[in-house]
Amino acid sequence: MPPRAAAVAAIGQVLFSRFTPTNATTIPAGTPSISSAGVVTYSGGALVQTADGTQPFQVIPDPTQTYFNVAANAYIIPAGVMSGQATVQAVNAGTQGNVAAGSITTISTAIVGVDTVTNSTAYADGANQETDVQVMARFQLYIQSLRAAIKSAVESAIAGLEQNIQYEIVENQTLGGATQNGFFYVIISPYTTQLHDLVYAAIDAIRGLSITFAVYAASQLTANVTVTITAATGYTLAAVEAAVQTAIQNFIATIPLGGTLSWSQLYAVVWGVPGVALPVTGLMLNGGTSDLVATAQQDIVAGTITVN
Repeated sequence: MPPRAAAVAAIGQVLFSRFTPTNATTIPAGTPSISSAGVVTYSGGALVQTADGTQPFQVIPDPTQTYFNVAANAYIIPAGVMSGQATVQAVNAGTQGNVAAGSITTISTAIVGVDTVTNSTAYADGANQETDVQVMARFQLYIQSLRAAIKSAVESAIAGLEQNIQYEIVENQTLGGATQNGFFYVIISPYTTQLHDLVYAAIDAIRGLSITFAVYAASQLTANVTVTITAATGYTLAAVEAAVQTAIQNFIATIPLGGTLSWSQLYAVVWGVPGVALPVTGLMLNGGTSDLVATAQQDIVAGTITVN
């Protein structure tokens, strides 16, 4: 029986803002360390937390962010720029790090030149320690993978690293779509440089001789949603609107890598929120009523969710 996978810390983005952008601002990122079990933790980075003080988050390195400086291991917001986005990881691993949009509002570490912080989207990839059912499912995949250099071996290598890794394996094709026999690539989400290295090493250990591969981050396909609702008797409209916004964000976070966000499903999400009454109108997904279909390389993420 494989060892039980550890709890996973939620990862997401926050927006640091300032009132006076006269000078450049430096926001330090944490330094990663990897345990013997392959769990990545960080230390020394700037800290933020939820308004109630229960859930702290640490700023972590993310080269995909515009203002991250690799040499400085920090996010540097240039002079004249009012705000900058950074990636954070929950200090407490598990589902408690799956906080709602707008709940991170406190800067715990003094950062010269930064005044506010917020998370515009909910976090959803934190997970508790693996359950018995999950262990058994992964064990079955492991048994199938004992024949090395087959697809299930690659899947088992990835699944054994940590929970909640989404991935797509594309064979005999480059990222650009050209045919390349004997090559495959893996798209992963969520993405950090540390997770990339862990996935690469795990696959490299079981790949067949002369078979080449690469690991890439999923590109983000943004879902912007607009809807107008009415509150039922006994409910406050503002509270129901906030609940609908959170429900939509949480639903989008459940869509798998390469999945589809159905426009009609959003109606079901809205109607599932207590306090929503007739009429529900003006539901728009990216300005229209078409489904949002991701490719194998794309991860659908919540953008601007407007509930009126």
